[in-house]
Amino acid sequence: MALTLTNHSEISWTEAFDDFILRMKATREEKTAKYYHDLLVLLVRWSQDNQISLHEFRARHLSKYLVYRATPGQFGGKAVSDLTRRHDASCARVFLRFCFKQGYIDTNPLADYELPARNQKVGACPSTEQVRQLLISIRKRFDVERNPDMRFMKASTRRFLGLRNYAIVASLIETAARPGEILSLKVQDCDLTLMKFTLRDTKTDEDRSPPISVNLKPVIEEYLKVRPKESASPNLFVNEYGDDLTVEVFSKRFRGQLKWAGIAGFSLYGLRHYSITQISEHDLRAAQQIAGHKSLSTTQIYLHPNADHVRAMHAAASPLGNVVEPSDAPLMVNKRTERKKRQKLV
Repeated sequence: MALTLTNHSEISWTEAFDDFILRMKATREEKTAKYYHDLLVLLVRWSQDNQISLHEFRARHLSKYLVYRATPGQFGGKAVSDLTRRHDASCARVFLRFCFKQGYIDTNPLADYELPARNQKVGACPSTEQVRQLLISIRKRFDVERNPDMRFMKASTRRFLGLRNYAIVASLIETAARPGEILSLKVQDCDLTLMKFTLRDTKTDEDRSPPISVNLKPVIEEYLKVRPKESASPNLFVNEYGDDLTVEVFSKRFRGQLKWAGIAGFSLYGLRHYSITQISEHDLRAAQQIAGHKSLSTTQIYLHPNADHVRAMHAAASPLGNVVEPSDAPLMVNKRTERKKRQKLV
């Protein structure tokens, strides 16, 4: 996009913006650089349209911009969500901090700017029984005897889709990974000897290596037997032609699987909620590390406490049992009974 320069002797929005994006491309993943570009270019355009130079930009201007973004019809579209406006503000803070460090501006006007409140929606978490039914249904769906509709599909394709879909869902459950992280997992990063995956295309741009158990290993081994040998994609999970399998495509397949199995109430991402909850019931810090969260508070958003588990943990901890001997309770009852007897005698 071509941006018009402002009429100021100081460094312009365009020059600072170009420098910042260049730095992003040099130090971050391509998708991260694009994320900053696509959001900041709108802020730059708005500032130029309102004749606000980079040196004149203040916190109140960002607030006005966020209000503008929430107004329908701006930039030829509908009002953006609260989450998008939070991203707008976050990108602006990073950009202005960069400008300040580079000496493009004398002060950082957004140093103390508070991001808009985040309305965090808690995703639906399937039950253990639903997850069990899901895995069983994947096996059944591609079995001609149990699903006659599959008789029109080649046997080799049925076997491939059944083993692949089962392996993907099992991997999501095992690792608590995001769907995009599993679907971008490379074959070389699937280590069945050391029993771990190495996820590289992560949300935080930091590699993560969740362990895998003996339960997943044979599932992956079976899938590898039917994975296209001449695959054009380096990814572990591909489509039947050996090409990349996108989250959008697999999500559609997943919704179809749920419908076929008669299961409702959660999405593909719900498997991540389920896994994090299950792991956290054993160790919350381990759940945080496996999930790839920098903050424990983020992990806690994903938790869906089970009443039976809470009761079992309470019984195991036994707060009162740690300080009261089993023989104390009868003694207390006996003393009370004796006191009442004495009162009656009086």
